[in-house]
Amino acid sequence: MDAPHHRGVVWTRAAFQPGFLPLPAAAYERAGVAAIEMELSALYVFASTHGLTAGGALVVDGANADELVDEEALLSTGGYDPHREVVAAGVDRGARIALDALRLLVARPT
Repeated sequence: MDAPHHRGVVWTRAAFQPGFLPLPAAAYERAGVAAIEMELSALYVFASTHGLTAGGALVVDGANADELVDEEALLSTGGYDPHREVVAAGVDRGARIALDALRLLVARPT
């Protein structure tokens, strides 16, 4: 499937629970971080500790991590809306790409 893609550094962070300090998004951007994710590293650790193989495909919707912080509400998402059309389209495309990748892995000789 032909789709825009990137390889690069991904920052694992509980972005929806930023804590007491502001997110250093600008510093991570200067370091070449392409995206923030919240679950994939746990999957990798679980797979590694159980002798399994794991992989992931991330859908990046362009939301800025700094916009996820709401100074007034500690646990707020800062108005982030995961139900936007760009997110739905990205998830659909990402799922199709991931399924194609799995199909190729299963068909690959060992």
